[in-house]
Amino acid sequence: MATKQLTSKRDMIKRTFFIAAILLASVTFSRAQSVDILLEDAKLYELNGDYETAVTIYQKALAQEQSFEIYFNLAKAYHSIDNYTLAKENYNEALKYNQESADLYLALGHLNSDMGQDIAAVNDFTKAITIDPNNVNAYISRSFSFANIGFQEEAIRDLAIAIQINPEETVAYYNMASAMGINTNVCILAENDAENPLNQLVSKYLCQG
Repeated sequence: MATKQLTSKRDMIKRTFFIAAILLASVTFSRAQSVDILLEDAKLYELNGDYETAVTIYQKALAQEQSFEIYFNLAKAYHSIDNYTLAKENYNEALKYNQESADLYLALGHLNSDMGQDIAAVNDFTKAITIDPNNVNAYISRSFSFANIGFQEEAIRDLAIAIQINPEETVAYYNMASAMGINTNVCILAENDAENPLNQLVSKYLCQG
């Protein structure tokens, strides 16, 4: 009789633990679903140019879960509304979760460039290139920052490297930057030293317009 009672208690304990495990899994799954939905909603608002609402939604997601993706996306949204302080704060939080993201260092570089901190931007773009040596955007962005601090030869070299990696993508990025009013004077410099093979490459692809 005592053995049966003991077995019954053990079975009851097992069932209790089993039910608790199911409830915990359900809560975790529901939470994950909720965060995923919030992230999808925030990205839709970003696509529509409503970055303020996206920030609010990312903050709600962050209240439920802290992760690289949420901090990174929140930082980009802050950057888009020119809140550089909170953008940098959240990029730095994202760094705590992932220090091997070329996209993160690229974004940090763009932020530092927008803040007029081109030396810091060069360092960030260099880290992005170290992680992803074929990142055309990083080379072009570093080229602009080099030009801003007077390192014109390095600026031309980076543009030449980007052209060698992907000419079409380089021309597209460069033209987009030019349309935004970014002017590095590389074409003038390239023409002044037309015998240099790197200058010839830059002139051929970027200075014919």
